[in-house]
Amino acid sequence: MAKRKKQLEKSQIEKKIVELEMQALQAQMNPHFIFNCVSGIQYYILANKQEEVMDYLSDFSRVVRESLANATLQMIPLEQEIYFLHSYLRLEQMRFPDKFEYEIICHSRLEAGFVRNPPMLVQPYAENAIRHGFGPMIPKGHLSIVFEKAGEDMLKCTITDNGIGREKARNNEGISFTDDRPHSTGITSTRLRHFNISKSPSKFKIVYTDLSENGQASGLMVELFLPMGTGSRG
Repeated sequence: MAKRKKQLEKSQIEKKIVELEMQALQAQMNPHFIFNCVSGIQYYILANKQEEVMDYLSDFSRVVRESLANATLQMIPLEQEIYFLHSYLRLEQMRFPDKFEYEIICHSRLEAGFVRNPPMLVQPYAENAIRHGFGPMIPKGHLSIVFEKAGEDMLKCTITDNGIGREKARNNEGISFTDDRPHSTGITSTRLRHFNISKSPSKFKIVYTDLSENGQASGLMVELFLPMGTGSRG
């Protein structure tokens, strides 16, 4: 009886994985990210780590669901964006155990459930930090995401990592930091340009600051200045 129940649970989980894969593809998420997430889930299934499987599925479900739901929305509550980032970063931590730690800070002047901002603008820069910044030379990566007000109608998000820096990442991979992901950071840059065209030129922007310590690259800081609205859910 117990064996049959376990087999049924495994079958239901595998069915859920297939459904999530289809939804993720419809949302045009990074196929490499999807593949690795599914591989991670399957690893935990084979290792009979049911609790880890359920945690993984819960976060993966949220990331896929939010990506689909927010694809056509102009604004979402900041609180919702923060929940999404937590789920995404937990998935990355499960994919890369002990590779990095992270923190998300929302300053007290911001009411995360009331303030609204464009969705899916921050995640690509977190992904770039993990993908390019945290390599073998970084014993333990640290990623910080801070939300704060920058004027009455502006939201500032600062993404800081202690990675190898842009120049070394370019040399290692032979790519341009700003152009290597046309479906992530490139899309974010394009979206912000559109905000500027339709609203207030040069008001919405991205600022890159290469960090250094004792003459050596010590990471990257990306500052996003985003349009901000207010209002309740719905």
